[in-house]
Amino acid sequence: IYKVKKNNKIYVLKEIPINKNVDNEKLESVKNEAVILSSLNNKYIVKYYESFYLSQNIYIVMEYCEKGDLCTYMSERQKKQKQNYHFDEDFIWRLFIQISLGLYYIHSKKILHRDIKTLNIFLTKDLSGKIGDLGVAKVLEGTNHAITFIGTPYYVSPEMCQNKPYNEKSDIWALGCILYELITFCHPFTASNQAALFIKILHGNYTPLPENTSKDLVNMVKFILQKNYNKRPSMKDIITSKSFIYHTKRLGLENDLNEIFD
Repeated sequence: IYKVKKNNKIYVLKEIPINKNVDNEKLESVKNEAVILSSLNNKYIVKYYESFYLSQNIYIVMEYCEKGDLCTYMSERQKKQKQNYHFDEDFIWRLFIQISLGLYYIHSKKILHRDIKTLNIFLTKDLSGKIGDLGVAKVLEGTNHAITFIGTPYYVSPEMCQNKPYNEKSDIWALGCILYELITFCHPFTASNQAALFIKILHGNYTPLPENTSKDLVNMVKFILQKNYNKRPSMKDIITSKSFIYHTKRLGLENDLNEIFD
């Protein structure tokens, strides 16, 4: 990945070498990312500009997010501040709302992201959140479920742990994990190995949120992290919930929400 400048504007250039050492799966993933990104246009999704082939490489030109990914940002903030550092609630709600609106847009296009995690949330200069890295995204073509296991273990949904068919509700589970992480700086489910982690996820029991966490945040995490995906909310359920609308208005993001329903 390179940072490039053109006409006084900075972009990200993702370079993927194409040679006999690159497997077809990786190549298809990159091609897939370019096709999907080109079809998306939302302020909370990393903007795609173009892709091209040159000297046995595929290049994808994308929006540059000055503050990098959320995972690294959280790690650096925690190191610079005292050990028990946490984000203030306004920042948590703002970022959660932005990610949710981006994910709602993705799902409205019949696309699963399949790898929602803090490493794939990128931050702009003003710390707005954008969803990126759709290389493993899947367009749902005439079906409501996908069956391939893809994702980062900490964010894997219960249905994926059981190798069951899954749909957009797995992205929503991962969103709940991110919200929990924004509040606590910890994953909701941790273990020393993948098998033990999956057992914890299947039970759906996470360490309670800190006592000083607001009722709205506690209830939102509980609302999203439901192990039965039939009971888990859709993105529409989330963005039309009372607390989501309240905090969207409170933080001046009401226009972004209204645009969805115009």
